[in-house]
Amino acid sequence: EIIDNIKNKIASRFDKDVFKSWKEPYRILYIFLYDRFKERVKKCFTDLITQLQKDLGVTDKTKFNLVHLDGAQQQGSDEIWFAIYNKSHKNQKTAKQLFFRIKNEYMYGLHYHHLNETDTIVTDSYNYEDVLSTFKKSVDAIINDNFNTKNKAKNNKEPINFPLNQILYGPPGTGKTYNTILEAAKIITNNKDLAYETAQGIFNEQLGNQIEFITFHQNYSYEDFIQGLRPDVANNDVLSFKKIDGVFKQISNRALKNLKESEKNVEQIKESVAFIEALESLKEKILDGEKIYINKTAYFVTSEDNAFRYTADNWTLNDKGFDGFRMKYDDLINFNEADIKSRQDIKNLSNISGLAKQHATYFYKTYELIKSLIDTQPVNVHKSLKQNYVIIIDEINRANISRVFGELITLIEPDKRSHGKYPLSCTLPSGEKFIVPSNLYIIGTMNTADKSIALLDIALRRRFEFVPMYPNYALQNGTVHEVEVLKAINDQIKKSKGHDFQIGHSYFMVEEGKGFDLENCMNKKVIPLLLEYFMNDETEVKSILENAKLKIKDNQWPLKIDGNAAK
Repeated sequence: EIIDNIKNKIASRFDKDVFKSWKEPYRILYIFLYDRFKERVKKCFTDLITQLQKDLGVTDKTKFNLVHLDGAQQQGSDEIWFAIYNKSHKNQKTAKQLFFRIKNEYMYGLHYHHLNETDTIVTDSYNYEDVLSTFKKSVDAIINDNFNTKNKAKNNKEPINFPLNQILYGPPGTGKTYNTILEAAKIITNNKDLAYETAQGIFNEQLGNQIEFITFHQNYSYEDFIQGLRPDVANNDVLSFKKIDGVFKQISNRALKNLKESEKNVEQIKESVAFIEALESLKEKILDGEKIYINKTAYFVTSEDNAFRYTADNWTLNDKGFDGFRMKYDDLINFNEADIKSRQDIKNLSNISGLAKQHATYFYKTYELIKSLIDTQPVNVHKSLKQNYVIIIDEINRANISRVFGELITLIEPDKRSHGKYPLSCTLPSGEKFIVPSNLYIIGTMNTADKSIALLDIALRRRFEFVPMYPNYALQNGTVHEVEVLKAINDQIKKSKGHDFQIGHSYFMVEEGKGFDLENCMNKKVIPLLLEYFMNDETEVKSILENAKLKIKDNQWPLKIDGNAAK
């Protein structure tokens, strides 16, 4: 109540909500607790974690992350937690982790961050032996969660020569989409010997990071795939548009960033990390309400577009919105990464005139301001490893390929990529430079039976390797039921329509633990597909079914087989 009364008195002096980020009383008290308690709490929990790792026998196999008191944007939190996880992972977000949390009660157990799966114990009383006992039950899960370690071992060897652009093609039900998961996991781990179950776990962990999965359709566009303008729905006052990167552009950015980071030495990485930390520090200062001035010009940050802006002392807006120069967060990072000559040209304002000169002046002054905020304390960094990235395009021929791919038709060629023999970049409609990185792999799938849609044009076709996928009657993983029936059906289809219209083996497979029902499979899946293939030609379909020794029900439409199946 005391805090609320003080807040209300202060807030009444302002038109805007000055306590927007300070709604919880704890956050206001936190500043008085911070200096006195933070280090003591940190030492207490670090000692606890060290003892747990020692008693679990995982000291040399794990690392930990401890979050205590600071909270988001250093504004204070009454929640304290730590995670212990396999040190092969970059951070705990991709790893299985033993976690411990205090917030009103004690909570501890095994957590799988990416899948949001938790095996948890919640209690009002803390007992070290109970925590240790619980962790011992799950310790094998984090010790074995080390696919990244295997990746690093593989990366020390000669890289496997996976095709940069490939398309798995064949009739429906032959496992094209199923196999893209396995192929993607093999590429990002540089390991051709993965079991499917392992590959599926890697795929799920890396989806949205090293792997993207999309399905093309007739309405899919260049703007969805690479880059386009979209209405700014957050702006209710005027109709405005903002540039949005498509899924291919997003994963390309991540892949190219990794390539550049992997080429840096440790000293260069330290400089980059220190600059970004200083940039974050400046952003937090501004977000916390501090005005940063250079030559009487105030700077501030918008959370919507993560951009720095400047204006005069009165922070005025004109009729069209903001009147001033915008310095994007990423532009400042890229500027710091640029070569010294490029930075010197901006500083000297060479070949710059008019308003551009004013903007360049403010840009460089902001850059110098950030450099002045760099912490002199040494930064702990490690050299980045080169990683592979994969985008899976399911049903690649269902979209208008020429329209969706645009300039990619040229840029995806291996020798035209970022580290190819003849690297080639293009200028997107937004004016942004774009190049396809050499560590981004494209895997497509194409259904050869769907002739209602156009197949790939010649220009794009020659840039892909094509991997045939046709019915497999003797799978190593999984059982294909009623193999002789499936073979007989496909033999007749090949004679009538060709290889591309066969029935895939997955139609004759079921999930583990479930029984296979031939009548249900034929009547609800296979026969409707056959009728579509042969444009409802009853005579032709009957001939195929009879050749497979299936008994057809009399006077039925659509055609159905008898429950006993065999003649």
